[in-house]
Amino acid sequence: MLGFPSGGSRERGRHVRHHARHGLRIQHTQAREQAASQRKLDELLRAIPGAQERLMMLEEAPDAVLQGVVEDQRGQHDDALGDEAAP
Repeated sequence: MLGFPSGGSRERGRHVRHHARHGLRIQHTQAREQAASQRKLDELLRAIPGAQERLMMLEEAPDAVLQGVVEDQRGQHDDALGDEAAP
């Protein structure tokens, strides 16, 4: 079999289990890092005067809310770029 060490089904099973555990560890680590990063970002947003409360838990908002925020921010960005170009 291609991709598995020789040595029978027991060895293949051990090989597969090892890679499955490794994949789960990676997923756990990524989820933990993402959660920590999100808490840090939330803390920074709370510290900024005028930060919008609706952005705090945006990752849990319905897709329509997320899309609305994206469009609002895109419009604000475009407006800011237009202001910079004006004499």
